[in-house]
Amino acid sequence: NPQIKELLENQFVILGQSFSEEIMEKIREKYNKCIENENSSYVTSEYDGEIYCRHVSEPEKNISELKYIITSEIASIVKEYYDGNFQIRRLDLWRNYHVPKELAKSKETFSNYWHCDARSTEFLKMFILVSNVLEDDGPFHIMSQKRTKDLIKKGFGTRENYEIPLDEMEDSNHVVKGV
Repeated sequence: NPQIKELLENQFVILGQSFSEEIMEKIREKYNKCIENENSSYVTSEYDGEIYCRHVSEPEKNISELKYIITSEIASIVKEYYDGNFQIRRLDLWRNYHVPKELAKSKETFSNYWHCDARSTEFLKMFILVSNVLEDDGPFHIMSQKRTKDLIKKGFGTRENYEIPLDEMEDSNHVVKGV
């Protein structure tokens, strides 16, 4: 399976939408109702009174259709990757808001800089975009495991301690954009 090969080599693979557009539309509709509602979401990044990120509270309770996103195709890929069964440990739904360029260059507001999450390798993340994302929107950026290891060798510490110039860390020659 070429998708498994890519996942094993790079530690990421970009898949198309593997569930129906009808399910996606229901998820999108409920997500849009939840994300801006104070009773069903919470702020996770704020600076100088401006909100830059919100998360949906209890997404599995607020959006029951989420159970349909793990299709047989996705389950097969994950099972083959781990050579065994798996379980879903957590669901996170969030919205990032535009960060002005002058702020984005001087302060991390919600993961606007490349980072490496401190997660065990027993975790595999799956990102699903609920709306079309274009270059002007600031798409999700991914780097290979090899590039991540190179940045760590060059001095990347943690999300709070980069120790590498931003232009080197986010070198466009190594970035894959999730558009």
